[in-house]
Amino acid sequence: LGYITLFGEEFCYEDSPYVVQTQSAFGLDNADLTLDKLFCDLARDWIKVKGKVNSQVKTWSVEYDSREVPDTCFDGKSRGEIGLEYVSQMWDAYDSSPKFAFLNALAAHDYSLDAAHSLLGAENYD
Repeated sequence: LGYITLFGEEFCYEDSPYVVQTQSAFGLDNADLTLDKLFCDLARDWIKVKGKVNSQVKTWSVEYDSREVPDTCFDGKSRGEIGLEYVSQMWDAYDSSPKFAFLNALAAHDYSLDAAHSLLGAENYD
């Protein structure tokens, strides 16, 4: 149909038991733009920086931007900021093409916060 497509998760879903992207009948791996490689590279860098290279830490389980690990994801930015910036850059780069973007926001899956804080996180995405 001529759309520029983006599929994004705000974490590295490589080998994750919690996602079905690699098993999808809809060909999500055929999206023009994705965020998985970016977040996998960031997760691998985090594992190196934290000295956990020989540990059992999986790239999909790297935590930041949470109550337990308040570190930002990269360069003072949260995962959400990085994902939304990527979508915004896609819109600017392909201004005359039709676009479709799906960004699965982790803020919607953070059940450690009370409802008031979850609402504030959702408003930031809106």
